Amino acid sequence: MPRVQVAVDDALRAPKTAAEATSSEPAAEVLPLSHRLSIIYIAAPVVIWILSWFKWWVGVPIAILLVAGLWKALSGSWRVSLSLPVLVSFLIALAWILVNPVSGLWQPAGEIMLHYNIMLDLGRTEWPTYLTDYLNDDPPLLGSYLGWHIVPGLIGKWLGPTALGLVIPLWTWVGIGLIVVIFTRGLPTLRATLLAALVLVFFSGLDLLDHVLSQGPIGTLELALDRLNDNQPLALDESTPLYLKYQSNSETMWWSPQHLIASGLVALIILQSRHRSRFAAVSGLLITICAFWSVFTAAGLIPLAIALIIKDGWRPFLKWPNLIAAPLLAALMALYFLSNDLSPHFGWLWDYYTSHTQMIIDLMTFYLTEFLLLVVLLWMIDRRIVNEPIFIA
Repeated sequence: MPRVQVAVDDALRAPKTAAEATSSEPAAEVLPLSHRLSIIYIAAPVVIWILSWFKWWVGVPIAILLVAGLWKALSGSWRVSLSLPVLVSFLIALAWILVNPVSGLWQPAGEIMLHYNIMLDLGRTEWPTYLTDYLNDDPPLLGSYLGWHIVPGLIGKWLGPTALGLVIPLWTWVGIGLIVVIFTRGLPTLRATLLAALVLVFFSGLDLLDHVLSQGPIGTLELALDRLNDNQPLALDESTPLYLKYQSNSETMWWSPQHLIASGLVALIILQSRHRSRFAAVSGLLITICAFWSVFTAAGLIPLAIALIIKDGWRPFLKWPNLIAAPLLAALMALYFLSNDLSPHFGWLWDYYTSHTQMIIDLMTFYLTEFLLLVVLLWMIDRRIVNEPIFIA
C-alpha cells in the first residue's frame, strides 16, 4: 500500500530539542512521547510491587535492573505539546469510562467486584497482602496479577479506602486515554479521529454471527452497554426473545479493564514501532511486564513480537533487557503466581469434549467468526498484505 503522508504527527511528541537535532542517532529511533508514557504506565506498577512485596536485597536490584533496561527506550524530549486531537481523544476515553462500572456511577457486578475487592484488600492490609479472611491458620498470599490494582491500592493505603472511588476511574482514564491517543495517532483530521475512536470502542470479532447462524433469528440484540441479566436463561423460545451480547472492546472494558489496557497499549506500540531498534531492545521485557497486568495478554502479544523480529531481524532484539532482565522478572512473577493454590485450575479443551470431531468443528467455527472472516476481507482489499509478518501473526 502507498504510504500516506499524514498532516498530524504524534500529538504528544514535542519538536526535537537542539541536543536531539545534533545527535547521531536517527530521529526514528526516538520513541514518540505517547509510547514512552505508555511504557511508564505499564511498568510503574511492577516497580512498586517489586520494591514493596519483596525483601530489599531482592527487590532493589531487580527494580534497578528493570528501570535500567527501560531507560534508553524512554529517553528523548519530554515537552508535552497538546493539540485538539489529543484533547478529543482523552474526552472520548472519559466518556468511555463514564458508561462503565469503573466510573463508580453504575452498580458493579460479577468479575469487576473481584477487582474492587483486590484493591480494597491492598488498601487496608500490610504488603505483601495475605488473605486472612480466607483461612485463619495459614492465610494464603494474594496471588493475582496486580498491574491495574496496585496503584489505586497504594493510594488507598495513604488516603483511605474512600479515595478509591476517585482514584480507580482516574487511573483507568489515563490508560484508556493513551490507548485512544495512540490508536488515532497520525490521522489527518478531527473527523477521522472520531471515526477511528468509534471503531476502537465497538470493534469485535464476528462471533455474534455464529449465534445468528446456529440459533436462528434474533428477537432482541443487546449491545455491550446494555447489560444482560446474568440470571436470565440464554435460550431460543418462540415466546421469549433471544438476548445476545455484542462482545466488543466495550464488553472487555466493562468486566476486565486491565486486559484491554495492557493489550491495547503494548499491541499498538508494536504495530507502530516497526524499524525502531529502541523498542525492539525492550520488547521482550515489556511483554513480560504485561504478564503482571494479564497473563493472557502477554501470551497473545508474543506472536506480534515474533513478527517484529522477522521484519527487522534478531539483532535489535538481542539486548540485555530482553536476555537478562526479562527472564529474571518472568521467574520472579512465576514464583509469585504459583505461590498459592487458590486460583481455579482449568484443563485442556479436549478434556471437556466427549467428541473430538465436535470440538474441532466448534473450534474452527470460533476461529472463522472471531478473526478469519476479517482476515479474508483484509486480503481481498490488498492481497499483498500476506507478505506482512504482522498480518500473518
